[in-house]
Amino acid sequence: MAVLGALVVLLVWLCFWIARRRREHALDEFRRVISPSSHAFWIADGETERDLWVSPAYESLWEITLDELLENRNLWAERVHPDDRSSMQDAAKELRSDGQYDRIFRIVRRDGEVRWLHNTAWEVCGERGQRRYFVGTCQDITDSWNMRAELVDSESRYRRVLDKVPIGIAELDREGRFLTANRAGYQRCGEGSAEGLVGVEFLAFVDSAHLERIRAALAGATEGVPQTVEFRQSRAGATAASRYRARIIPIRDETGDVGRLLAITEDVTAERQAESDLVQSERRFGMVADNISQVFWLDLPNGETIYANHAYERIWGRSVAELCSDRSSWISSVHPEDRTHILERMSHLESAGHHEYEYRILRPDGEFRWISERAVAVRDDNGEVEFIAGTSTDITPRKQAEEGREAARRNLAHLLQTADLVLAATNEAEAIEHIADGVCGAGWRRVTVSLFEDWKATVVATRGMDPDAVAHFEQNRPDRSRRMEMYGKPFERFRISRSYLVPEAWDLLHTDRMFASDESLPLVGDWQPTDLAYVPLRRPGGEVVGAISINDPVDGRRPDADTLRHLEFFADLAGRVIEGIRGEARQARLMRELDHRVRNNLGVVLALSQMTRQTAASMDEFARAFEGRIHTLARTHETLAQADWKGTDLEHLLKAIMAPHIAQVRLEGEPVVFAAKAISPLCMAIHELTTNAVKHGALSVATGEVLVHWHPDGDRTIELEWIERGGPTVTEPRQLGQGSGLIRGFIEHDLGGDCETSYDPSGFYLRARLPVERVDVAGNGVRDRQTVEEG
Repeated sequence: MAVLGALVVLLVWLCFWIARRRREHALDEFRRVISPSSHAFWIADGETERDLWVSPAYESLWEITLDELLENRNLWAERVHPDDRSSMQDAAKELRSDGQYDRIFRIVRRDGEVRWLHNTAWEVCGERGQRRYFVGTCQDITDSWNMRAELVDSESRYRRVLDKVPIGIAELDREGRFLTANRAGYQRCGEGSAEGLVGVEFLAFVDSAHLERIRAALAGATEGVPQTVEFRQSRAGATAASRYRARIIPIRDETGDVGRLLAITEDVTAERQAESDLVQSERRFGMVADNISQVFWLDLPNGETIYANHAYERIWGRSVAELCSDRSSWISSVHPEDRTHILERMSHLESAGHHEYEYRILRPDGEFRWISERAVAVRDDNGEVEFIAGTSTDITPRKQAEEGREAARRNLAHLLQTADLVLAATNEAEAIEHIADGVCGAGWRRVTVSLFEDWKATVVATRGMDPDAVAHFEQNRPDRSRRMEMYGKPFERFRISRSYLVPEAWDLLHTDRMFASDESLPLVGDWQPTDLAYVPLRRPGGEVVGAISINDPVDGRRPDADTLRHLEFFADLAGRVIEGIRGEARQARLMRELDHRVRNNLGVVLALSQMTRQTAASMDEFARAFEGRIHTLARTHETLAQADWKGTDLEHLLKAIMAPHIAQVRLEGEPVVFAAKAISPLCMAIHELTTNAVKHGALSVATGEVLVHWHPDGDRTIELEWIERGGPTVTEPRQLGQGSGLIRGFIEHDLGGDCETSYDPSGFYLRARLPVERVDVAGNGVRDRQTVEEG
């Protein structure tokens, strides 16, 4: 048993020895393989933690040999940087408890050099799971760690720089989610740090109206094409006016694929506002410039026009686009006589600094305009001419006014010279010839001067009228009643000063259409060929004695009150001259008329005396009858004298003859004016009828009444009726008396009419028919045909 036990012990020992040798062999083999490695290895006993072996690289790195470690097992810990010792103590505990650790720490070499090490350790267990060894490796990572530190420091510096940049810079993944962002980027999104944005979509901060354009930009950048897009941001505090511009740049990885996106976002609100303000400023400038009457323009020193307001198109009749594209269009519009002068003045502008000049332009429609231009050279800080600014003013009205004043002066001088000839005229025909010459020389190409007698044209003189025009005027000139209207209230709307301007009167004067228009003639504008102007010739009392008809002014313009005033003064002088000439002729005519009428009246008195004497029974009866007829003749002459021997109204005449019995007389009829030569026989006939009515008829009693009624009878006669009622019973006489004979003689012989009488018991009746040629009916009645033709 003893021997068996000894063999068992020996066998066990042998097994342990063999196993140990195997482990030592394996360890030697590990050492042999590891020793050439640049990595530092160490092996320690798993139970005692005594160092069993360190590689040559370890001894070189730590500057510690195995023997030194065997003497002082804590020597390695003394090499650890003081700041990292507590971390390594924790690592040793972690190795015991967990069987491994992984640490980065620093050591301090003998020369004071600090090295960064990456130390990894783990336990090695036996077959039964018991801990046998602690094995570790140390790698010198000083160079890479320093590079990493520099990188971290560089990134920190880069981050600090980016955080101060006001532009938002963010890194996005392919789906457009934030990976990181600088301060401006995350603050613009309303976050307090970059971490708050990680994983959030870029689209979450885009206004809904602009989502599609941002999606398209992200998709384009993912395909490798850089994108630039503007958008409004959607977040608390953002306004509709906030505008951003994003530049999305693809970032490729080592394989060339787009792995990330770089989004650079810039706030362009101020820029867009400035652009908007500039547009608004330019718009306001354009509104101001385009609403002034002057042309405002800017030229470069080479003569190229870079701006002109819309007044250029209105004044020049050409487009601004044509002016800016072709400078020659401006100089070609200048009047040929002014071009050389203008070009010479412009050549000295840069040296002179400014200039002012006047010139003429020719519009495409053929109209000439006068231009006053002012230009100034605008210089930069170096004194070089940057551009030329100028204004061009249309002074055509001023020039026309100056020319008008000069023409008016010449016209007035001509009228004054002609006035002497008018004053020296001895008859109407001579006077109106001088008047026509004066008006024609005062700026009118076609002139007609007419004198009126009872509104009928009696004398006419023309200037500048060809035969066709004279024939047209004679055919269409107004008649007597039209002239009465022309210088009355219906004509007032055509009145300018004391004259009249009538549109289209050349064709309308003989028609009612002249007064049908509600529109008055404008006081300005071009003269139309059918327009006429009338300047009345008036006597001192204001009565129109004639008219000056003018057409086709030399300047082609419609005259205003100032232009017509000289003609009106001349017309007033001419009217006085005509009145003087007519006064002298009237006085001579009246003397001849007086001589003629005295002889006629003496003959009438003699005839009345003879007729009265033949019928008178006594001297007293003769005296009464003769005296009554003389009084009637006197009243007749008084009535004619009041009417200036031109005739009188029938009703007025009846009232004068029958005045003593007017209470028993009733008059009915239209206004009728009898010619002067018909008044005496008509009055004598009425006198005889009244005398018979007083003696034997209706006027012999208080209850009697006489009705005198007259009215037109056809186109050529007036019918007059004498009707007596309420008097004594009438019987037809056996023989007509002298009075009845006088009545029939006055009507049939002197007046050229016919009459019928009736002796009805109820009262005497007479009907007389008087020829039209002997009467004139006012208003709507029948007028003398000869008078119409002479109108």
